[in-house]
Amino acid sequence: MVRAVVAGRFSQSPYATRYRAGIGQGTVGLASFGGAATPTIRRRVLATYRQLRSGELEPFAGPLRDQRGRLRIRGAQPSVAVLEETDYFVQGVLGTAGR
Repeated sequence: MVRAVVAGRFSQSPYATRYRAGIGQGTVGLASFGGAATPTIRRRVLATYRQLRSGELEPFAGPLRDQRGRLRIRGAQPSVAVLEETDYFVQGVLGTAGR
């Protein structure tokens, strides 16, 4: 994608429309574990990563609540349109969304 931009061909590339990729496509991967990651934590993270990669686990399936506890996503995996309208952090995330 960066090469297409640098070459001035972004608008003619497959990335110019609604290109999305993530764990399932192999675009997003895991960083190295830090020293504080115990073997149990490593096993759990790797197991979850495999589930996300295979599609067995949906990353945004609810119930999801925002930082104030308001239910935002009830159950099934939301559509891309719903995810793109997200303007809040979920419960447990520290910080605020800039506006």
